[in-house]
Amino acid sequence: MAEQISQTTDLDELVGTYYDRIMLETLTPQLYYAKDADVKPLPAHGGATIQWARLKEMWGGAAGGLLTEGTTPYADMLSAINVTATLVQKGRKVRISDLLDTVGVCDVTAETVKLLADDAARMFDSHIWSTIGASVGTNSLYTKTTAGQSFDFFAYSGGTWGLHAGGSANKMAHEHTHKIMFSADCVKPIVTQLKKWNAKPFADGYYHAIIHPHAADQMRKSAGWATWHQYTNPEAKWKGEIGEYEQVKFFESTNAGNGGLGVTSAKGKFYATLICGQHAYGTVDVAGLGGIKTYSIPASKIDKSDLLAQYGLVGYKMTTAAAILNESCGIIAFTTHEV
Repeated sequence: MAEQISQTTDLDELVGTYYDRIMLETLTPQLYYAKDADVKPLPAHGGATIQWARLKEMWGGAAGGLLTEGTTPYADMLSAINVTATLVQKGRKVRISDLLDTVGVCDVTAETVKLLADDAARMFDSHIWSTIGASVGTNSLYTKTTAGQSFDFFAYSGGTWGLHAGGSANKMAHEHTHKIMFSADCVKPIVTQLKKWNAKPFADGYYHAIIHPHAADQMRKSAGWATWHQYTNPEAKWKGEIGEYEQVKFFESTNAGNGGLGVTSAKGKFYATLICGQHAYGTVDVAGLGGIKTYSIPASKIDKSDLLAQYGLVGYKMTTAAAILNESCGIIAFTTHEV
């Protein structure tokens, strides 16, 4: 009797897995806001919302008291704050002509997936920022509010730097008459305030800042600035890491603050730099089940809409969400820079 072979793996599935791997390998190193978030897996069959739970002590930060021998101490209260966010889907698809696919000197589909990964990285970080970040109105600055929480912001007003309450109900008029560069004068008081709020640095012992190149240019000129090679080795360097100052590591990205806040004055464009510690905000595990998925149809596949097999399709779909988890763990600095 002839041996029968049962094929259990579909070729299309193998190809899809290959492109998924390319997508993640290209996408993951480019994530800046996502890397510092509290990441939750997507809930399988758990509805269209994702939830983070944060424990909150109810004793006002006071240290523990003296114990009396043989006496049971009073039990302090502990509560949990639940923060939820609605899952959304985003994506993009592109056409690849049969001619390009045939004469291309490389794997055109694979290279297209890499380009889409660049797009997905910007989209993922932009979605996080659009949820937790800052905005500039016609005459005001304010930070975004998520589930009743918002990061406070540090800005220049009335001739001095100062901390301002976040949220759309607490707007601050912005000044177009000053060119306010990002510098040590901004960083030092922000770090001091984060420490007052007991915001925990990340595991590397630093707070993290995501800064636009325009804002970073002036920061590099500050006395005491240390470039990354002065305090770490090449193997330990993070993607985009440019240096540190006052216990803050800076990561440079053109996508910081969505590349600028969309308002340009006579003195330059507004930029927003987030400086935060652990547990400031959360997002989903983009590498997890259903987080991001690539799709492809080769140009050789014929159907009624493409009878002559003149093009193929490649795209991705991303499921994501974001939320502020602890408003006391992050501060946003507003600055202006000539462009």
